[in-house]
Amino acid sequence: MEFSIFSHGFRPHRVAGDSYDGDIREIVLAEELGFRDAYQRASRRTALYQ
Repeated sequence: MEFSIFSHGFRPHRVAGDSYDGDIREIVLAEELGFRDAYQRASRRTALYQ
């Protein structure tokens, strides 16, 4: 069985760059754990979460 990870990129109260850094950390960990694919939803954020 093969597994994939999907990130919607939503992390409340975070700056967009921090959210992307978190997504990258999750993708790297998933790869280390043997996940086959990683999918990232495109973000349409224009303002910072507060």
